[in-house]
Amino acid sequence: MRSFVRLFAAFALLACGFGALAQEGGFGLLNGANVRLTGPLTTGNVPTATSPSSISDGGVVPMLYGSSTFAGLPPASTAGRLYNITDAGVNGSLWRDTATVWKPVAGFNLMKSFDATGANRTTEVIDFQYQFPAGFLIAGDRLYLIGTYIKSGVTDPCQNSIRLGKLGTTSDVQAFGFTILTTTQRQVSRLDVIRIESSTTLSILNSTAGFWTTSTNAYPGDGSKALTGGSTTADALYYSAAVVRGSGTSDTCALVNAELYLVRKAN
Repeated sequence: MRSFVRLFAAFALLACGFGALAQEGGFGLLNGANVRLTGPLTTGNVPTATSPSSISDGGVVPMLYGSSTFAGLPPASTAGRLYNITDAGVNGSLWRDTATVWKPVAGFNLMKSFDATGANRTTEVIDFQYQFPAGFLIAGDRLYLIGTYIKSGVTDPCQNSIRLGKLGTTSDVQAFGFTILTTTQRQVSRLDVIRIESSTTLSILNSTAGFWTTSTNAYPGDGSKALTGGSTTADALYYSAAVVRGSGTSDTCALVNAELYLVRKAN
């Protein structure tokens, strides 16, 4: 009986302590500078951050400010702010303000995933496409496409086609257009990388296949390509991928799955 009374008294004291803390303005946490961050504790409500909190090592505690479309994002100016950009990536994506530019928190972001088998193609028809908002891409950004392609037989070759431009059609500039499956091959998985060089140009950075490897340090005769009548700052740009039979009349080609990643340089 005495043990029960002591336990009841302990719970009563604990409840009084929480009640007093709540009346002071809410529950608190200590940041790196031993400053208690408080806010009213209400059902379904989290106190909204108004500015990043300085910590003792001179850094910044990132705070989530809210969600926004990319167009509604405030200019980068306050290091440490975090925003969920609702129209960038799969299920949105988390971005951090560096005071000069917005960057993915992880340094990269999955923009789109395609986990299905595209239609068998004998001509170029876009199966995979993602539209970047105007002003989203900046110089130095790299776009990584990981794709798997299959072919119905062992008679005809298949070619890939990767384009970037404002039209969203096969009239956009073609970054990649190579034979990815020879006549005897049936399946290939590959990585193709585009780098944004300026607001109006891109370059081929890398490909897992070695069929265009040369003694030069850029794609031969094509280190830079101009966007088709558009720019990264003024236009919403489409990233498009397709696969097509290179020649012959027997086999069909299909894109099985693909993932498009954006990697933004560290500084």
